[in-house]
Amino acid sequence: MAVYISKRAAPRFLVQLICLTSSLLLSIPAGAIETVRIGVLAFRPKPQTLEQWQPLAVALKQAIPGMDFVVEAYTYPELEEATSEKHLNFVLTNPGHYVLLANRIGLSAPLATLAVDDHGRPSTKFGGVIFCRADRADIRSLYDIKGKSVAATSTESLGGYQMQAYELSLKGMKFPNEMRLMTTGMPHDNAVKAVLSGRAEIGFVRTGVLEHMANEGSLDLSEIRIINAQEHPKFPQKLSTRLYPEWPFSSLPSTDENTARHVAAALFTLEENTAATQAMGIHGFVVPSDYTPVSDLLKELRMPPFDKAPRFNLQDVWQQYLWQIATGLLAISAILLLGLRLMVTKRKLDMEHSALLLQENMLKSSEAHLQTVIDNEPECIKTLDAQGRLVQMNPAGLAMIEADTWEQISGRPVLDVIAPEYRADFTKMHERVIAGETVQMEFETVGLKGGRRWLETHAVPMFENGKTLHLAVTRDITERKQMEERIRQLAFYDPLTNLPNRRLLNDRLSQAMALSKRIGCYGALMFLDLDNFKPLNDTYGHAVGDLLLIEAAIRLKKSIRQIDTASRFGGDEFVIMLSELNADKTEATIQTRVVAEKILAFLAEPYLLTTGLEGDENPAVVHRCTVSMGVVVFSDHEGTADDILKRGDTAMYQAKERGRNQIAFWDTGSS
Repeated sequence: MAVYISKRAAPRFLVQLICLTSSLLLSIPAGAIETVRIGVLAFRPKPQTLEQWQPLAVALKQAIPGMDFVVEAYTYPELEEATSEKHLNFVLTNPGHYVLLANRIGLSAPLATLAVDDHGRPSTKFGGVIFCRADRADIRSLYDIKGKSVAATSTESLGGYQMQAYELSLKGMKFPNEMRLMTTGMPHDNAVKAVLSGRAEIGFVRTGVLEHMANEGSLDLSEIRIINAQEHPKFPQKLSTRLYPEWPFSSLPSTDENTARHVAAALFTLEENTAATQAMGIHGFVVPSDYTPVSDLLKELRMPPFDKAPRFNLQDVWQQYLWQIATGLLAISAILLLGLRLMVTKRKLDMEHSALLLQENMLKSSEAHLQTVIDNEPECIKTLDAQGRLVQMNPAGLAMIEADTWEQISGRPVLDVIAPEYRADFTKMHERVIAGETVQMEFETVGLKGGRRWLETHAVPMFENGKTLHLAVTRDITERKQMEERIRQLAFYDPLTNLPNRRLLNDRLSQAMALSKRIGCYGALMFLDLDNFKPLNDTYGHAVGDLLLIEAAIRLKKSIRQIDTASRFGGDEFVIMLSELNADKTEATIQTRVVAEKILAFLAEPYLLTTGLEGDENPAVVHRCTVSMGVVVFSDHEGTADDILKRGDTAMYQAKERGRNQIAFWDTGSS
């Protein structure tokens, strides 16, 4: 969790941080620190890759002191061997290689997506570059590549081969059948050198490689020409293909879930560690992107792991094309009916009865076959009448709403199993379907036994006997919703106290300033630092220190209103934001002081903490704790959000300098 440090307090903070780190290292028993290994694909030379990503290990160590982090650079074969033999905990590689490893060894869904630094802005996309020497007048377009020799690092490289091959396939060219491929191996620089030396006529590299080489002085950009150049206002690097999501950061199946959770949380806040991100030349990490376009590209090219044709059986066909088959069966039945009628008119009257019997048997057979398919469909298929009552539901649907038999819910309003907060929206959707529209919706259900599920439904109107029915196919998306909520918790909440983190507080501060401008009220920020927290950690260990932080967080939440915010910036530092105070600054200051004194008194009450030490005669510790508090009262016209944060931080250090257990207001300097 990132902590804001004012310039005035920086030297003192650094000294305290160094002392705290040293004491932590001395207090940790040998072998207690877990070593976490991160494998990074080296698309540039290995020494450069290690130099670039070593600050990541340092930054993660700062965020998670209980673990040691080691970054290792690998080529494609080396990375596959390391993951298959479980030598790693996490992998940072290109999206195409990630899809391959995920299919072969079961890598986790991406924990985060890399955001590179694009002149101070985050960029989460990259692409491929196709180039030749500038003196090749015969090569101007993609069609000119046919029959030429092409240098690329490996067919496994997404940005260095697969993106370019996909662009050529869209132009009707079969790669590499219609070209001569030369694989140079990693890094991408090898492909550039092969073109410049004349060993190859065309080169494939990922975006950014040419610019990096030019910055290093190993390439003069005037010596090459970009083929099929693309212009993207928000993507300034040289580009020849579509853009795809940047590299995913994922964990191996053997990695501990808590380790993965803590590392993911640290990655989301890495952008606040500007020293580390600048050293790596990145902006940080963001919520995982959608890597479906990468899988689609690999499937189109029949590249691993999609280089083998999928196996299909009859059940797959039924599940994939249920409604098309049903329509086809009805169409075939209609054609047979017409044929039978023509036969009846040509045959003698004594054959009419036999023909009608044959028609009836065929229809019954088709209906029975279709019903069997619906009963075995793993998704819920249901029908509602115009009043929203259940007319039909297959076994999969009964399981979703926790019904044991159809008789339990036959004819009941479907709203009985819809969560109350979604009933109004579901009613509107149902009315649109009955009016003839096709509608899609996500909502939550409450089963007959109380279980809650998230469902996604696709509903269409169906006409039967002059009436309009609501026909829907519904699937369970509970797992996806839970994953989205876990990612949101990691990104915006402190994992120890479950209080909002700095990122979420900044957002709420911006909202409070906007509200101040709209209705003319004041707000206040309180920076709190627990006095003498370090001796408690040194004496009883971090587990007891964590108990104190958790209890302090509980007391802070009880001390403020529901519209206010209590957040943890990291360590023993908390920030309280009060919203919608009086429109008069003097009155707002009085309100703030009352709350501040209440918090000071509440936090000063004794804490009963359990040491957790085996054989300890006094397993419970009674601890008293004071607080140094800096306060700033603000409105929308008194500076930016950053200005307000700096003032509150400065006021807190003024309170510490006055002997701790103090309240210091920034605007008056008095306590």
